[in-house]
Amino acid sequence: MVSIFLRSLVYNVLFYLLLAFWVILGIPTYLMPRWAIMNIARYWARSSIWMLRVICNVKVEYRGLEKIPKGPLIVASKHQSMWETFALLQFFDQPLFILKRELKWIPFFGWYLIKSNMIGIPHRMPDGSIGSMPDQPATSGNQPAASVSLMQNGQQIGSWSLASGFPQPIQFRAGPKPFTIVLRPKRYYRPFSITLEEFRHDRYAGTEIAKNFSSKVRLVDPSVHENREALIFMNHPLRYAGLTFYQAGFGNDDATTVLQVMKNPSWLVPYISCGMMALGLVIQFGMHLISFVRRRVIA
Repeated sequence: MVSIFLRSLVYNVLFYLLLAFWVILGIPTYLMPRWAIMNIARYWARSSIWMLRVICNVKVEYRGLEKIPKGPLIVASKHQSMWETFALLQFFDQPLFILKRELKWIPFFGWYLIKSNMIGIPHRMPDGSIGSMPDQPATSGNQPAASVSLMQNGQQIGSWSLASGFPQPIQFRAGPKPFTIVLRPKRYYRPFSITLEEFRHDRYAGTEIAKNFSSKVRLVDPSVHENREALIFMNHPLRYAGLTFYQAGFGNDDATTVLQVMKNPSWLVPYISCGMMALGLVIQFGMHLISFVRRRVIA
């Protein structure tokens, strides 16, 4: 576990330093055609993938590349992290990303997005088309499954096929005792509780178009006398005890909320890296400024 944390920490630090390196190296492309800035982006993508393999020992296998058609096409990726943002850059000639408009406001990085003509869309569209979710959480066809056979005293009690996509428990008896078996994700128990108080699924008046999804929850942690309300909605998660709770879905006619729980032990690394980069730029600018002032004084 310690090794995984250290590898992740080292990779995060080097990832953002590498990003800063390519951002600075690509400054001249502001005066060049679009293909130049896309070449810089591809070099960034390949170097990030290479660093992932060397530092984290994570090997990436791409299947079905031969099925990518020639000419214009649309790629709809299931955006779960930043990974496919740079991983897919390697396989397309002149990609055009549809992204949140707010990303263009980031200094340097956002300017590259503007220069490369990426399509920015407001986070909240008037018609609710961005951020809308289905009434039921989507299920994937590739679900963990297992075939289970139970034996007692050399005799087979029964055989069952279990799948996490069908979490209904199977009941059976072994002698006089009843048992239940089910395949489900591993549970992690915490010293605090989160209780749903209200889930809101707002729609635009007169339509079924989604306007907002939010969960008002109550966080109770007796160990630190914590008892408060929190509102979780799109891009505004609840962060507590090193965990981040995102609004991921809902069900049961808007009576149940689905939260995605994430743990990122190196969440401070991007801020530290950006701070280091900003400090380096200030020092570099200050050195040139002092040198310039000295030359003026001498002259």
